[in-house]
Amino acid sequence: MAASGPGRIARALAGATRGRRWRGVAGGILGTPRWLSASSSSSSSSSSPSPLAYEMIEPPAGTPNASDAPIALVLHGLMGAGRNWRTFTRALSSSLAERRAPFRFALVDHVWHGKTHADLALRSLRNPDPDRDGVDAVDVAASAVAAVAGHILRTHGRSGSEPVAAVLGHSLGGKVALRHVARAAAAAAAASRGGGATAHANATDAPPHQTWSLDSVPTYLPPDADPHSVQKVIETVAALPREFAAREDLEPALRSSGVAFPPDLVSWLGSNLVPIDPSAGAMSKLTWTFDVKGAAALYAAYKVRRGGGRERRNFGFFGFVISFRSTSKTRASSPSLGRR
Repeated sequence: MAASGPGRIARALAGATRGRRWRGVAGGILGTPRWLSASSSSSSSSSSPSPLAYEMIEPPAGTPNASDAPIALVLHGLMGAGRNWRTFTRALSSSLAERRAPFRFALVDHVWHGKTHADLALRSLRNPDPDRDGVDAVDVAASAVAAVAGHILRTHGRSGSEPVAAVLGHSLGGKVALRHVARAAAAAAAASRGGGATAHANATDAPPHQTWSLDSVPTYLPPDADPHSVQKVIETVAALPREFAAREDLEPALRSSGVAFPPDLVSWLGSNLVPIDPSAGAMSKLTWTFDVKGAAALYAAYKVRRGGGRERRNFGFFGFVISFRSTSKTRASSPSLGRR
């Protein structure tokens, strides 16, 4: 499915809000990863720290019923951050408001990324050790998304009784979104089989009505496949210093490593360098907004994992968007796109 800007997604999201009744599943089934248990307990207090960092994008000022609008999660790609999607999401929000179907968007920073990684006070709480044996990093990220979805709904939802309406994921975020929905769908299936033991439903655990995967491969990749030379970027960044005096120092550091990247990629990498001490302003040294080992673990899992299982096929709408210039849709992924 191709899309020109946010227009097609806006039309689909707007249609989903009309006459939609949300289904819930029993609370507690999804489970919370151990490293998040302290920050995402069963308490509904909004004062507890969020399992992942996020930023809310609200409907345009003056939008009727904005405070009652459904919530959608936006999941960024590898080595990115939620802030990368501000412009797109604001355009999408305006388009939806014009259709009288406003949404509220939560731009989430994945585990090992963005402010989830940068906040030193919460870093160890939010980010597990990526070197742990047997870690499936995509499942780790999906578990964290489930936890932050609950936090967002308790903090910003209308009554805490409705699920996230939609999840939009780009690249890595698309694979994480599908894994998140698969987990929620499996929980819903278990709840339906549980009968009386799961009669009291918690709708916030339900799968979203819509899931959008943007420029992402929903299935595994061949071992030698490396779309956009991501592995090369990760290996190069891992060999660079962790700190820079200024963004201008990045390009010569890359040149000295013997790797030539396009100017736009160098510029994008530079945008992921942030002050170590924001209070020091321009005097602060810069460091990466992501954990290099965590990013490597996520990419390794992205390549070998499918987005989800059979359970998710019975829940909601799935939109797969491939840009006209993207190289993400490999031959290996095309049959899977056709089956879903």
